[in-house]
Amino acid sequence: MARALLVRHCESSGQAPDAPLTTRGSVQAEALAEFLAPRTIGRILSSPYLRARQSIEPLARKAGLELEIDARLAERNLSPRPIDGWREVVRRSFEDPGFSVHWGESGAETLARGLAAIRPALDAAADGLVVIASHGQLLSLVMHSIDPGFGFAGWKALSNPKNRGVFEVGLRSVEVARRNGVELGLGTDLLGEARDQQADELAIRAELEPAADVLRAMYRTNARLCRLEGEIGLVRAGAHADLVLCDSNPLEDLASLSRATRVLSHVIKAGRVVRRRD
Repeated sequence: MARALLVRHCESSGQAPDAPLTTRGSVQAEALAEFLAPRTIGRILSSPYLRARQSIEPLARKAGLELEIDARLAERNLSPRPIDGWREVVRRSFEDPGFSVHWGESGAETLARGLAAIRPALDAAADGLVVIASHGQLLSLVMHSIDPGFGFAGWKALSNPKNRGVFEVGLRSVEVARRNGVELGLGTDLLGEARDQQADELAIRAELEPAADVLRAMYRTNARLCRLEGEIGLVRAGAHADLVLCDSNPLEDLASLSRATRVLSHVIKAGRVVRRRD
């Protein structure tokens, strides 16, 4: 009986279809080939994206097998245009498979085409291992269909394994700073594709400090560190204050603010409502 081995692509230089592996990712691909070389490989399939192909090409060469490209293994098209809060869309996809935004693919649609590629490949392989190289969201949805316990947390761990070590060091640094009386503001340098993860700092800090202290850091400490006391971080005439209205109480559940699309009902800037939840 054939078995499937699902392989998320190695470390990539970007998210575009033609983004290649990094130098480290190429080393990972060679290590994967060495690890799997002793096994009986029946077929090797890949997403058409360059990073997926490069992840599995060393194995195909070692095994002397054709690398079969199947467009149905491409990463999920979450939206045809940039969206705010894309991680929240991914989270909701595990709870509501039919959910989609801006005419993008739903989780159910992504899963259906992924399984349509995987199942026939297994049926056609008499024996051995069918190695399938694809992407985080598609593979996570496949895993969720097999084991409902594999959900958003599993996707996050799958998507960012290299960040775990940095995350743990960061937590220790915050603890050391607090013990030694270092004044901590609130903010992050996450930009570009990682911009939507900025709010996760609230959930992280909530594990280490009382919610009231984190909120003070956001408003009072940041204003003091930027030498803008009286101008930002408070609501009064003449101050540069924006407002958000939320369904949760941050003092009771600070981490809820990291799920902005769920809890924020209004965003008000310069006295004007710029975003209202439908």
